[in-house]
Amino acid sequence: MTKSKARIPISRIRSIKHWPTELDRETNVRVEPCMPQTQTSKRLLLGNHIGRGGMSVVEEIFDANLLKKLARKSIAPEKAHDEEACGHFIEEAQITAQLDHPNIVPVHELSLDDQGRLFFTMKMVRGKTFSDVLAQVDYRERSEKQLFEQLQIFLKVCDAVAFAHSRGVIHRDLKPDNIMVGEFGEVYLMDWGLARLKQWWRPSKKDREMSVLADRRRFQLSEEEGIVNATILYMAPEQAQGKVEAIDERTDVFGLGAILYEVLTHLPPYVEESTKAIVSRALLGDVYPPQEMVDCDLPERLCGIAMKALNREPSKRYSCVADLKQDVEQFLQSGWQFARRVFEPGDLIVEEGRRGRDAYVITVGRCQVFRKIDGKKVVLENLGVGDVFGELAVFTKRPRAASVEAVDKVTVMEITQQNFRDDLGMSFWLGLFAKALGERLIEADNRVVELERKLKQLGEEC
Repeated sequence: MTKSKARIPISRIRSIKHWPTELDRETNVRVEPCMPQTQTSKRLLLGNHIGRGGMSVVEEIFDANLLKKLARKSIAPEKAHDEEACGHFIEEAQITAQLDHPNIVPVHELSLDDQGRLFFTMKMVRGKTFSDVLAQVDYRERSEKQLFEQLQIFLKVCDAVAFAHSRGVIHRDLKPDNIMVGEFGEVYLMDWGLARLKQWWRPSKKDREMSVLADRRRFQLSEEEGIVNATILYMAPEQAQGKVEAIDERTDVFGLGAILYEVLTHLPPYVEESTKAIVSRALLGDVYPPQEMVDCDLPERLCGIAMKALNREPSKRYSCVADLKQDVEQFLQSGWQFARRVFEPGDLIVEEGRRGRDAYVITVGRCQVFRKIDGKKVVLENLGVGDVFGELAVFTKRPRAASVEAVDKVTVMEITQQNFRDDLGMSFWLGLFAKALGERLIEADNRVVELERKLKQLGEEC
């Protein structure tokens, strides 16, 4: 009889798969999980091929018990008897299963098929990769709304990575191709095959599952210094240099910075004609500023956020994902979509009597509001950073009621009537109310001016 090839005993997989409950811990009873009674081949019906990597194959299946389509990731046939490869595969399934988060695809089962090959099933995500989403819109013609939507996807990925870090897991392979965007706006961070548990991580009681995973892994997986994992186009320098022990949360911050960089430029951080040149730049963490890679204007503040995350020195990056996310959120709330204009001291920004359709917010410097009364300049108000002027012109067709002059060098955000319509979604009736309110404010202001003029005349007569 021909001796069959050695396979990993199912008992070994069971021992990895089982995590003790509180009762198990107290009684020290070892409970082996039962294998499904229905044969895998009868329960899981094979569907379309989805994709293949170096270590695994992904296929669509139909679970006859759940009456649901799922994705099945199986270890590649040539790796089925490689104990180290099987160990990594099991660890990927277990780590992903423990990361119970809306932006991480859920894992349903880890088992063996009828040929004895490892597989795990997970939610079938229908949609596109983030790379495909970005490619649909030319960055030079991208609208403010489209950039906003892309950044919302990025923020959801930040949530997923931050959650993984709270469980002691580093993803290590962050890139747009590993992000799936579903048909209804779902966002999933995929492919945890290179994920790594932090050696020094000490979980809290609520993270007991990850503690068991870290302490009871039957396959003692380790990496030697100098081994390079991940995609070179998006690698942090410590990854490219193979410094395994230097990899931590800030390595994933670099990966998120690389995704943000691609949102801005549609290019990865390292772009060269040869692989050798790309590797050389990755080793040094040499990333060109986004503005130098495109032929159009980019939001300066957002470029600065990306470059901070992509700093070659881990200590100079964001210390955690939450800080990176906060800066992106603040950018979105900063009026980034509005044009900026700069005025020198003495420049007239708004002139009394002229028609205008724009309002302004002062971001730098000081302004003076004045009127000409009987040919004399009468200062009405002094304005500083954060103050608004010209707002009534957005809602009415009347001429400007006063002039605004720059006292020193002034920078303003220019907000047009169209901006108000787009952001507020002004309907017909809301527009009528806003216009009526503006008209009444102008009339009230004119009456005040007229009253001041009459009081002045009375004073002179007396």
